[in-house]
Amino acid sequence: YYTKDEVLGAIGRINSPLLDLPLRNSLAMNKGVGSVTFTRSTTATYIDRYGVLQTTAIDEPRFEKDGLLIEGSNTNISLYSEDSTKWGSYHSSVAVDSTVINPYNLLGTPKIVGDTGEFEHYTERVDSITSSTDTYTVSLFIKKGTKDVVRFSSYFTGGTNVARHTFITFSTETATNGAKLEKLSNDWYRVSLQITDNDSGNNAIRWRVYPNNGSKVDTSNDYIYAFGGQIEKLHFVTSYIPTTDSAVTRGTDVCKVTAEGNVTSNDADVTYSMSVSVLGNTTASQAFFEKGNGVYNLARVGATGKFEVYTNGGSIGVNEAVYNTTRNIAVSYSPVGSLIDTKFYVDGTLIDSISTAYFHPNASPFSISIGSRYNNTDLLHGHIKNFKIYDKALTVTEIALLGGK
Repeated sequence: YYTKDEVLGAIGRINSPLLDLPLRNSLAMNKGVGSVTFTRSTTATYIDRYGVLQTTAIDEPRFEKDGLLIEGSNTNISLYSEDSTKWGSYHSSVAVDSTVINPYNLLGTPKIVGDTGEFEHYTERVDSITSSTDTYTVSLFIKKGTKDVVRFSSYFTGGTNVARHTFITFSTETATNGAKLEKLSNDWYRVSLQITDNDSGNNAIRWRVYPNNGSKVDTSNDYIYAFGGQIEKLHFVTSYIPTTDSAVTRGTDVCKVTAEGNVTSNDADVTYSMSVSVLGNTTASQAFFEKGNGVYNLARVGATGKFEVYTNGGSIGVNEAVYNTTRNIAVSYSPVGSLIDTKFYVDGTLIDSISTAYFHPNASPFSISIGSRYNNTDLLHGHIKNFKIYDKALTVTEIALLGGK
């Protein structure tokens, strides 16, 4: 418990950051100096706060309900993602229904209709891969037709016919076997499923969707809507990348903010705070922020899936990261004589601290990288919002009051 004076004093201190960057729907600062820059070499898509699939221009940031979306470069190898004339069908037909809204909130979307006979009825897209033993994420936008439960599958072919399946229940908005189901507007969902190749002889991968649960029955009256197939060599699903006759790569998101005037001098306290959500484990480090050109003002989720903070002479952080969940992160640095005390907080709780030889990389006004390292590496795949910098080492009481999820 905190006293009234403690709470009032803490509120006053946390309401006066040097830099206050909400990152909810723009790059505008509530408080701070200089500017925020954002670059990406390609167009990209995102799901807006109303659940509609949107497309942004080159160098345009994307804001979803969890904040600024930051993603590293990634490739969709599933061709003709929206052209159902290039999809294959087995005991079913597929054609565009011009009366149904698609995920872009525009009229026109593929409708898959099963035919007669006791067969499996499905539509699929098969795409070539380089022989490997990698993990892929396969995804598709789907909309309920006649059945409450439908099947979505992915297969490797060419060597060992590895397969994974999920059964989607629309009424409960659930998917089996670890698949992820994201709800959009107009009763659309995006389903994603991970599959790992276990045979270097495999040379193709496919997604497959059924208008029912895959049962071998007469489905002549059953249908489902599908849109936007994606296959990516990653352990989780990223933003949708439309394709036509070749694979398409989305560019890397890079966000930076002016450091000079927004951080303290060499010999002063500083605290960084933000809310972050991580889409999944890339098996590489994903940085939340880095100040300067070294590893001494850096917070990230490491390759092992743990939160980490780096300071001169060591790193701290033991909490496991929780993917697809917003977490509040705060890091304070406080020079004490020849040492620097570093404290790391997650969701208002101090989880680790360290005191090491003093080193503060503020000799030059380097920029602050948000969602990456200073050299545009260790890209975050996820969201950041409520990014703040204070010219003080906030106390436990003040950190607990920050909130901001």
